Amino acid sequence: MATKVAILGTVQNSRIMAPYDDPEWDIWCCSAGNSQQLAPPRVTEWFELHSLVDLHAPENKSWYPPYVTWLNAQQFPVWMQEKNEDVPRAQVFPRRALMERFGPNKTKTNWFTSTPAWMFAAAIMRGYTTIGVFGIDMAAAEEHYTGQKAGLLRWFEIGRELGLKVIVPLESTLAFDYPLYGYAESSRAGRALLVRETELLQQIQQCDAQARGFLDRAAFFRGAYEQVKFDRRTYVSGVNDAEIDEDLEPLPQSQMSREQQVKFSTPQEILGLQVTTTRVPTMADFEGVAGADLLQAAAAPQNEVPQVSVMSSAFEQPPMRSRNKRKTAAEVNGAALPDTD
Repeated sequence: MATKVAILGTVQNSRIMAPYDDPEWDIWCCSAGNSQQLAPPRVTEWFELHSLVDLHAPENKSWYPPYVTWLNAQQFPVWMQEKNEDVPRAQVFPRRALMERFGPNKTKTNWFTSTPAWMFAAAIMRGYTTIGVFGIDMAAAEEHYTGQKAGLLRWFEIGRELGLKVIVPLESTLAFDYPLYGYAESSRAGRALLVRETELLQQIQQCDAQARGFLDRAAFFRGAYEQVKFDRRTYVSGVNDAEIDEDLEPLPQSQMSREQQVKFSTPQEILGLQVTTTRVPTMADFEGVAGADLLQAAAAPQNEVPQVSVMSSAFEQPPMRSRNKRKTAAEVNGAALPDTD
């Protein structure tokens, strides 16, 4: 029978230092994190001390079934809270025997605060003279402040009080005892670390506030962007409000549509000369026309005198901007009248 036992956790930086190749050491494992692909090279006994109710909980369905399948494929003994169908070869962990020797009935204090604590107590009862703890830090907040680390450190003390050799790798934070409350901050290292901790916390809070501000701004701009995009795709027409020049420049005769081919009346046509044109009348067209004749023609009934009408934007002379006011037919006729005084 081996006199040395290594209790294994899942922290790799010290778990790899366990004496797997030394036959004088038994290797005790716990945690699903040590199973399957992460299994150590050698295991003597396995401890799964969580309740079946917990293991069967919905939040554990992703990892528990493959974990149990792996356990059932192994040959080493498995300790659990009770006999069960999940692991048929499981043995009942001797909880009552450990409590009678080390539990509240003896010390008035419960130090069974974690699976490694139960394993350490079982190693003492089994008669091991050297107990090593590998792959266990208990540095997480829920372990450090809920008593798990304190409980395991107390088992180290109990083991040493009983004359046992307790081995903790230098890489493990379990090698450090708890600071003395109140007095630790009186040391230079304690005070310096506390000040630095406070500074870093303030920086974190400032960064968090800035991050929230940026997120708020991003949310505002995202909402504005969606609103503008909706407005552009919903309310913009372009039918009558497009300010463009494409309809202001006259096209060659061959490219003009029937609507754009407007027949304009010239002074000669008004006077009965039967001259037509498809261009815009200019002042040159009025040369040689007596003012009285023009006035007489202008005063004739509408059904007897051809009228100048604006049928298309081709009537206007280029270049012009679309925002310029276009002249009406009356303005054109009026501008063409010579002074008769």
